[in-house]
Amino acid sequence: MTLKAGDVLFIPAGTVHAARNVGRDAASELATYIVAKDKPLLTLVK
Repeated sequence: MTLKAGDVLFIPAGTVHAARNVGRDAASELATYIVAKDKPLLTLVK
């Protein structure tokens, strides 16, 4: 999925996902996470 400035993306809980900037310009992301106190924020996989 390609997003433009101002677009919004919702990723359901438990969904494996990754993001990368495919454009030539610098990019930034603002994310909000709701995480249970006893769960890790993320799990790295190869």
